[in-house]
This record gives sequence, C-alpha cells and structure tokens, in this order.
Amino acid sequence: MKLDFDAAAWVTISESYCIEDLLKKIVVEFGIAVDVANIDMRGLAESIHDYLQGKKYFLVLDDVWAARVWLEIRNVFPTSNCTGRFVITSRKHEVSLLATRESAIHLEPLQAHHSSVLFCKGAFWNNDDKQCPLELQKLARKFVAKCQGLPIAIACIGRLLLCKPPTFAEWENLYTGLDSQLAKDVIPDAHIILKVSLDDLPYDLKNCFLYCALFPEDYLLRRKTIMRQWIAEGFIREREENKTLVELVDRSLLQVVERNYTGRIRNCRMHDVIRLLALNKAKEECFGKVYTGSVTQAFSVEGARRMSVQGKNLEQLSRSGATQLRELHVFGRYIDIDLLKPILTSSNLLSTLDLQGTCMKMLPDEVFDLFNLRYLGLRDTDVESLPEAVGRLQNLEVLDALRSKLKYLPNSVVKLQKLRYLTAGSTIRQSQSRVSA
Repeated sequence: MKLDFDAAAWVTISESYCIEDLLKKIVVEFGIAVDVANIDMRGLAESIHDYLQGKKYFLVLDDVWAARVWLEIRNVFPTSNCTGRFVITSRKHEVSLLATRESAIHLEPLQAHHSSVLFCKGAFWNNDDKQCPLELQKLARKFVAKCQGLPIAIACIGRLLLCKPPTFAEWENLYTGLDSQLAKDVIPDAHIILKVSLDDLPYDLKNCFLYCALFPEDYLLRRKTIMRQWIAEGFIREREENKTLVELVDRSLLQVVERNYTGRIRNCRMHDVIRLLALNKAKEECFGKVYTGSVTQAFSVEGARRMSVQGKNLEQLSRSGATQLRELHVFGRYIDIDLLKPILTSSNLLSTLDLQGTCMKMLPDEVFDLFNLRYLGLRDTDVESLPEAVGRLQNLEVLDALRSKLKYLPNSVVKLQKLRYLTAGSTIRQSQSRVSA
C-alpha cells in the first residue's frame, strides 16, 4: 500500500502531546529535509505544506487521545493539487466522530480462535508447528479466556508461559496465581495478566523494565543509551546488556520500533497500557516517580529514589527536598535553573543526572559537587561549554553530550579515570564533527 503513494508517515501521539513536537515528528517521518532543532512552529507547518504539495500522500496518526489533535493540525496539510489520505487510531469514541459513519471502523476484541492462535504463537514460539499439546489445551483455553480478547494481554501471558516448563503442574500453578489475584483485586482481568507477568520477572530484569517506565509516554528508547544507563545504575554487567533488552522484547514488555541492518534492536518503545502498570509498581516499591508539575498533582518526593520530571514547573519539587534521590531525569525543554539548584544541593547520593533536551546553556555549579555521579546526560541540550570543575566528578562513567552545542572539552576530562563512554558531536554534522579534548 505504501508503494502507491509518493510520501507516507506513521506518527504515534502521546496523551500529553505538544503541537510543535508533533509537527517535528511528522517532518522526520516524512523525511523532509529541514533542521528540526532550529526551526519554529510556523516554519515546520510551511515545510510540511510545501513538501506535500502536488503529492499523493498517506499519514497514520496512531493512538490519538483527543479530537482536538486533528483540529489543531489539519490546516497544515494541503488540500488542492494533491491527494491526502489519513488514518487515525484511538481508544476514544469522541475521536472516531471525526470520520464519516462509513469510514469509522470499531475494532472488537479478538475472537476465541484468533486469540488462541496468538496465544500459541507466544507460548510455543520455539515449536515448529506452534501447536498446544493435548494435555495443556484445557488450561490454554482458560488463560485465553482471562485475556478477554486483548492482544497485549494474550501476548504477555503467552511469552510468560514460554519461559516456564511446558508441564501441567507448572501451568496450573501460574493459573492458580492468576485466580488468587482476581479474588483480591478489582483490576480488570487483562490488567491482572500483565501484573502477574511483571511479578514473574527476575530481580535485575524487573529493575531494567521499571526504569523504562520512567520515560515519557511513547518515548523512543535507544538501545545504546538505555543500556549505558542500566550499566551505570548497576542493574546489569556490560556483557549482559543485549540479552536483557532482547528478553524484555521477547516477553512483550517492550515493542521493537526499528532494527539495524544486522537485525539487532536499534530503538524500542513501551506500550502505554504496560507503562501505566509499571509506573504503579515503581511507585509502590519506591523505585521511582513521575513528576508533571501540575498544580492538580498531589505529589511527595519523600522516599523516591528516582525522579522523572516531565514538565517545566519545578516549584513543588524544589520546595520538597530530595535527600534520597539516586536519579534525576528532566525532560522539559524550558526549566528554571534556579529551581533545579536546591534539588541538586540536597541530592548528595545522585548517581544519574539526565538533562537531555533542555535549553540550558550552562550547567549549575552544584552539578560538580555530585561526587557519586556516574551518568551525566547532556544530549540535545544547548550547553556550550564545560568548566574545569568537571574533573571533580571522579566516579563519572558516562558523559553523553551528543547533538549538544559543546565545541570543546576542558583539559580536566583526563582526570575522569572511571569514564567509559564519552559521546559528543555538533548539532549540524555529528558524524564528521567531533569535540576535541
């Protein structure tokens, strides 16, 4: 179908979307040759309009949460001298009303037969025929029934059973665990399936999985970046990183977005249903929390070891103190550096500081007092230089400044005896322009 069009793109939209970021995604997915890091919203809209003019194009807007998304961007696309086709997917009825009655397709849960086929593909993936043995068929039907036709739940329970011995006793034991959860929980059955799948994870794999949930919804997890963060956190050893990522994918807890030419995972993503479950688990176990900065969010930083800041308002977080923090991820583009300073001052145990995408041009001096810091993320920031004080970060293992505005490194970098990964490059020609020490 894609070959029938001059241009095609698939864009996933998060619940907390930003119009400018959405337009940037559309530009990238269509392959429009503009510098998305240095163009305003009007320029983005004009670039999309001009590129699609006179073309036959196709755009999928995946997982739309509100009808206003389309209403806010529809004027970007040309309507004359071209042919445009749009597919919008959503779990919200109000979004389906954007289409004519003939064009709206309501997807029902999988029927029993198709649910069974999907289940067997997961549970018996290693078998050539992908068929369920006769002695397990009764239990297989029970597992499938619990999933209520929800593909993601079927895939999760299938992959979970793949990791278990294919015996009646082992399967019955897992099914009994499901029933006991259902007896004491009011969560729908499908969510219980996901919960049991999560509880079954080995300790190190569980930590890596919960870590992924701290990133924003629909966030693209880059293999090299996420694995270096796992290693810096001490979750895994260096030689185990690929195995860990593959196992999370095999259990249907992460979705592959892109592979490289050798078939190795390049980028992956966490489904938002699984992410919500993982965030609840992370909060319950004091693993980590997400801070949005919303005035309606009842938030306490107390006891949190990892914090993901996904909003620009840091006032509540700045006042609360963060003495137990081991990690701080900041995803807001525009943040008040003065409000960040008290957090850094009180976080003596901080081992990971990830400021990727922020517009700050200079790091606060408080960063260089973080003796325990092992990971410093400056990717896609406006940081132009690092002071000699960076040499005080004696435990630093990873310095990621790719696509920042860093032109050179201070001489004190040679004092970082534990540094294992140093990634830096210009924003314009990163493959050819490297910083010099």
